[in-house]
Amino acid sequence: MDTPPPDTLAMASAPSDPSPWARRLSLAAVVASALAVGATLGLAGPLIALNLEAQGASNTLIGLNAAMPALAILLAGPMIPRLLADLGLAPVMLGGLTASVGVLLLFTTGNSWSVWFGLRFLLGLGMSLHWIASETWISRMASEAGRGGAVGAYATCWSLGIASGPQILILTGTAGFLPFAVAALLLGLAALPVLLARHRAPVLPAASRRHDHPLAAIRQAPGVFAAAFLCGFTEAIAFAFLPVHALRHAMDADAAVTLLSLFAIGGLVFQVPLGWLADRLPRSRLLQGTVLLTLLTVLAWPLVLASSWWLKGSVLLLFGGMAGGFYTLGLILLGQRFSGPDGTAANTAFVMAYTLGMLTGPLSGGAAFDLWPRFGLSGVLALLLLLFLVAGPSGYSAPSAATSRLKR
Repeated sequence: MDTPPPDTLAMASAPSDPSPWARRLSLAAVVASALAVGATLGLAGPLIALNLEAQGASNTLIGLNAAMPALAILLAGPMIPRLLADLGLAPVMLGGLTASVGVLLLFTTGNSWSVWFGLRFLLGLGMSLHWIASETWISRMASEAGRGGAVGAYATCWSLGIASGPQILILTGTAGFLPFAVAALLLGLAALPVLLARHRAPVLPAASRRHDHPLAAIRQAPGVFAAAFLCGFTEAIAFAFLPVHALRHAMDADAAVTLLSLFAIGGLVFQVPLGWLADRLPRSRLLQGTVLLTLLTVLAWPLVLASSWWLKGSVLLLFGGMAGGFYTLGLILLGQRFSGPDGTAANTAFVMAYTLGMLTGPLSGGAAFDLWPRFGLSGVLALLLLLFLVAGPSGYSAPSAATSRLKR
């Protein structure tokens, strides 16, 4: 297994090292909170889009509105490490959730799509505070021997929440006050475990008040952040274009949606096994292996379009699982690679890299799809995956103790 810096475990937790039981309770609180927040995001995305469509907004405006949370993360990200250092993890998470509850309820007060742009930006900002703080919490609280299991459970619950959001929306409907109230209620539920575990939150070391810029972390381990970018890029292309690609190759709408569901299920069920493997195998090698398997599925996809459902489904299930593994394994390597005052800035940069991938993926994929309808999507993904395999290994190995801190 990759060897972590000698001081990683000591600095990855609060100054008074918690007992194993206290550590598990602390991690369980964050994982439970992530499940409820994921459900809110999975509900709110289609809810806002469908309401905008009902108001007569164009597809372009709906797409721009959906980009507001990503814009909030990219603009506010550099300030979040300072906020976490000044206020602490639990207060920032609770503040972000409280603000987001208020924003969700404000959506019910009017139907102006121009106002909804501002509200969507603020919602993205509040959610980003919880996202970055929760991953910082896990990175600092997880023991080195159990880091893979903790991150795998977190990623699984987050994905399960996202997947359950649209199902909740089916029950609430998309019109009126009720669906927004349910989304706000879910955020209230997400706050409960954080509130109960606030005294078990890791304490950020005083040295983190150096307020390192998140982008400084990328120079230290570019491969770790490339994994986050690769995950966002790949998932955004899959969710945007897999159904369209299937429809244009003689499949009906139900078949296209089913294939996308298999991709999402793969992302859900593979994360705990990958986390388990990450605690027993060299982590950087495991990440390379997931990239290689993803490359094989990407190359195989255009070739199996006309084959049996069993083969198509297996390819999509593996594709989704391995693509989701980029984030899981990247986050595990991030917690191992960065410790002490560097961790908060590094976690923020990791989320920003994923967000940048989510923004650029559909643009690149759409252009490639238009230029080469059958192989364009596979081509652009294969090129990026190959670049990672060639350039990645030197960028995410564990540092020596002397180089484990970011430089100002």
